[in-house]
Amino acid sequence: MARHITLGTEASDQFPVLEADGYTKKSGETAFVKKLWKNGDPQALPVTITEIGTSGEYEINFTPDTIGFWSLEVLIDYNKQLWYGEYDVAEAPDIDEIADAVWDEASDEHVDDDTMGELQNLIPNVICGRAKIIPGE
Repeated sequence: MARHITLGTEASDQFPVLEADGYTKKSGETAFVKKLWKNGDPQALPVTITEIGTSGEYEINFTPDTIGFWSLEVLIDYNKQLWYGEYDVAEAPDIDEIADAVWDEASDEHVDDDTMGELQNLIPNVICGRAKIIPGE
C-alpha cells in the first residue's frame, strides 16, 4: 500500500539489512542500488540512505518534486535483498476551503445544497501528520 505524502514534503522510510542467517542485522552497509520512478518513468532526484546509529536499520529519504505515484526500489548488494516503497504525492488541501465548507454546513445560513458534497470531498484531504489521505484515487 502506498504512503500518502504532501507535495514538497520529504518521504522517509526505514529498512533493515540482514546477514546471511536472515535474522541478524548488518551494520555498516554502503552498497545500495537505488531506482526511483514517478508514474512508471525513471527519475533522477537525490535519494539518501543513512544507517541509524550502528543498528543495521537504514533510513531512506527523497523529496518528490511533482504530484504523482512514486516508487522507490533499493537493491541491497550485500545479500541481494530488495526493498520497495510506494508514495502517492498530492498537493496540500486548501485549509480555508475546508473551514468555509464546515462553517457553511454548521451555520443556520446554509443555503447551498452542494455544500455537503463539497465538504465530503474536502474533509478526506485534510493532512494527518505527514500523510495525506485521499480515498478513491
